[in-house]
Amino acid sequence: MQSYKVVVLGDGTVGKTSISLRFVRDTFNHEHIQTIGAAYMTQTIVLGGSATKLEIWDTAGQEIYHNIVPLYYRNARAALIVYDVTNRGSFGKASFWLNKIKEEVLGPLVLILVGNKIDLTTSRRVTTEEGEALAQSFGIPFMEVSAKASTNVTELFVKVAQLLKAGPVGSAAVTRGTVKAGDSSVTRNKTCCGYLYLVL
Repeated sequence: MQSYKVVVLGDGTVGKTSISLRFVRDTFNHEHIQTIGAAYMTQTIVLGGSATKLEIWDTAGQEIYHNIVPLYYRNARAALIVYDVTNRGSFGKASFWLNKIKEEVLGPLVLILVGNKIDLTTSRRVTTEEGEALAQSFGIPFMEVSAKASTNVTELFVKVAQLLKAGPVGSAAVTRGTVKAGDSSVTRNKTCCGYLYLVL
């Protein structure tokens, strides 16, 4: 089984942990979860009968952790740059991370720009067109999701796995259920196995 490191970047409170937990456990916590340093989770996706393990590093968004975040993405194979569609400041921070990665990462890296919290339609401050334009300026894919409503989250990580398997480089716990996404499936963890907080 192939394994790939996926790092999740973005400002604090944009929902990076919520997106990761929705994908790994299919759960949503209504209380804000502040990540300290980084959280580590794993999930397995089956594409065309071949299993792909995603090692997800959910990084802290607070300014005090910005100096250590590069330690996580420099040897990652994929990075999700997340912003909150109800917060224009977080959209600006997404541009910051995209530029930083472009400057510092030399090897092949799958990048996807992700707009979260699309369920909050009346509070939206960043349009879909703006997200698409930013992604297009960097030549990367763009997706909008809602961790709370479980909209496009599985599809997002399936897209990551597909792009990784199509690239230059060629633990699942007890099965709780299978979520279909096109010709792929996600085997979810039944217990807490594969989920670990790292405090730095």
